Amino acid sequence: MAPSRFGISLLLSLLTSARVASAEYNPNEHFVLVDCGIGEVAGHPEWSTSWWAMYFTGEVWTDAHETKLNPSYNGGAVNGDGSYPWRESGVNFKMMNGDDISVTIHPSVNDPAQAGSLTHSFDGHPLTCWSYHRAFGGNCRTAYVCNHKDGPHPAARDQMSIKLSTTKDFAKLKGDIDVANVYSKISYGDNGECDQSWTDIPGGCKIKFRCHGNKKGTTPAMAKTLKGLAKEFPDMVKHEKLNEPKWDPCKSGRDTCIGGWVENWVDYTWVPQTLSIDVSDANAADQGALDYEIDCSHSPQCDVCKGLKFGTGFAAWVAGMFGPELGIPAATIAQGVSGVCTAEGC
Repeated sequence: MAPSRFGISLLLSLLTSARVASAEYNPNEHFVLVDCGIGEVAGHPEWSTSWWAMYFTGEVWTDAHETKLNPSYNGGAVNGDGSYPWRESGVNFKMMNGDDISVTIHPSVNDPAQAGSLTHSFDGHPLTCWSYHRAFGGNCRTAYVCNHKDGPHPAARDQMSIKLSTTKDFAKLKGDIDVANVYSKISYGDNGECDQSWTDIPGGCKIKFRCHGNKKGTTPAMAKTLKGLAKEFPDMVKHEKLNEPKWDPCKSGRDTCIGGWVENWVDYTWVPQTLSIDVSDANAADQGALDYEIDCSHSPQCDVCKGLKFGTGFAAWVAGMFGPELGIPAATIAQGVSGVCTAEGC
């Protein structure tokens, strides 16, 4: 079958790239098994018209969104017998540098899970192939990613470090405020970027959010965590009634008004004036961040700040917020969660 236009351009680029004539064991190497020409076979929209294998000496993608590729160093077209090659009966083919490939795939496995194995003549160590269908330029997509790791993408992305921090300055909102109504003002787009406009919040103040997420699901996870903080950790806020006496010009007197002060109890809610959530992977690479600031009168509330306790319960709860959004086991995330409220100067 004829390769797609993307396949031809890929072949030309590979011919001009450095070729690996021989190699020792490389624990970071990747083979990507690619389907091209999806939907071009009459009556079979799920079939492909060409198949490729691409070799990477390291990671396949440069970014967490998996939109930018690292350079590939070798490639090969899969001719086979004309039927779909990623199958249990297996297929053998040769890369452009002469590397002989043998790959066996169980195509019924759903993403992302172990689906087969690949061996190549330049290295006797078999690679595990993971079902991993992703867009890959033009009318191509990845079908399987083969490596020596525990998954199709870098394990470091699953080892998240999540740091939450706030300061001793708390904003004073007038009224008995449900803080969920404050944090619900956050707004972000499909790109994970926050709307940074100042927005009115209950209590007579304004709030501005800033955020970005370098991995799909990071921004929703951060926003979800923020909105749940006040409910799950009530020490984050303080509700109080203050007596602010009012002057009554006719407080007493029979025939004439005699002025005087009368009690006037007013509800207030103290909320962290600033708060930030920073997310990184095991290599300290930025995966996302969210912070906000509230503009109104504020003053140190040391009793609130010092009362915050970010223990194992906090870590488990934050991990529970992030896990479903990122598709990562909560237990893995919990190991990298921390929080702090700095109260110097109180």
